[in-house]
Amino acid sequence: MKKYKNSIYNLLVEKNEDGALLYNSHSGALFMIDNITEKFLTTIGDNTEPEKFVHFNSLLENGYIVDENVDEAGFFKMKENHLLYSVYSSNVHYVICPTMSCNYSCLYCYEHENGKQHPAEVMSKDVIEKLIKFVKNQVEGLETIKDIKVTWFGGEPLLGINVMEEISRNLISYAKEKNIGYHSSMITNGFLFDDKISKMCSEKLKITMAQITIDGAGAVYKEYKGAPDKAYDRVLGNIINASRYMKVNVRFNVDKNNYNSVMSVVEYMLKEKNINENIRLYLAPIKVTNSNVLSKYVFDDKEFYDSNVRFWEMLLKNKYYSFIENEIPQMKYISCGALSRNNYIIDSSGCLYKCERTLGEQKYSVGNVEEGLFYNAQSFVFGEYKISAKCKKCSIYPVCRGGCRKDCIDGRFVDCESKIKEIKTLLKYKYRLISGGFS
Repeated sequence: MKKYKNSIYNLLVEKNEDGALLYNSHSGALFMIDNITEKFLTTIGDNTEPEKFVHFNSLLENGYIVDENVDEAGFFKMKENHLLYSVYSSNVHYVICPTMSCNYSCLYCYEHENGKQHPAEVMSKDVIEKLIKFVKNQVEGLETIKDIKVTWFGGEPLLGINVMEEISRNLISYAKEKNIGYHSSMITNGFLFDDKISKMCSEKLKITMAQITIDGAGAVYKEYKGAPDKAYDRVLGNIINASRYMKVNVRFNVDKNNYNSVMSVVEYMLKEKNINENIRLYLAPIKVTNSNVLSKYVFDDKEFYDSNVRFWEMLLKNKYYSFIENEIPQMKYISCGALSRNNYIIDSSGCLYKCERTLGEQKYSVGNVEEGLFYNAQSFVFGEYKISAKCKKCSIYPVCRGGCRKDCIDGRFVDCESKIKEIKTLLKYKYRLISGGFS
């Protein structure tokens, strides 16, 4: 007779006299279970006839219980290896920098770290041609390819709009020829993203999402972004305009110094601006790895969690609920794009990298669009990092995966307690939303 056990990825979100809110981070199931079901779960290892329990099938289907012989952590590793090394990939993803130049000078930008200086020119015609050929060669080598995904990055990508147009035109045409999908997004400071440009990006470049950062209001924005005069008001207007054509993720980079200013921007956007369903608002902690003026203001994980809760409560107060589903981490077998064999970051000179945070530093390059991949030590550094056994058995491992792989390699690890609290808080919001608790 089969025996069963509780999944190691069950997370008790909250408990009350009527039962418990239970989440499984592998399946994504979120249910309020009654006291009888909770008792069944606590004693399942001793139950000789678990199949007779009224909710057995539901618990099994939703991943709350598993066969006692199942190695859940081992399964994850097997699935990851399959996706990492299989030749039957469904997509390729390229983060392309048309230029490393920028019209801003953000205080925390990776381009400032280690004294990095990047040329102002845009990607040359020669590099463009070789990049297109590189992409085509990769796609031709994959039998099951369904999509080409492109993310425009920089620098400020819109300073190289002509490069974006030429590459997009070629890859869109190629995707159509091969009868495969083409998807595009962009990370921009938003200064040049006026109505004309955003419309063109949507219609001609097939950009469906743009990420724009707002790091405070007025003078704070100007200081943190190193932005031109009156840029703040201009970018706010551009966000609204762009949302007519695509999704716009508004990212607020925060630390202890600019947080209150950011919150004033959020409140203004919620109350005064026409925030529509295409606009997503979220916070991200400023991470400064070089020694500069912002170092003393950086949030630790607990401080950022507390600040995020204040932000979420403001959104809820203004009946802005769409963030809930977006903020809950999703289960993923591959924790980071740097691990994917078909994911590359390409700078304006045509050099290839595996992680955006190493962009522009030649020592981290894994090849170039002319010669292809070098298969050097940097090609494998992210995959070689070993996730701890403690992580693999953590209740939120399928959605956390140990945190950013680059952070782990650099010795910066997830504050597990804060991460679990964050996920629990969001799950409580979600349950209130689906159960009508916000109405």
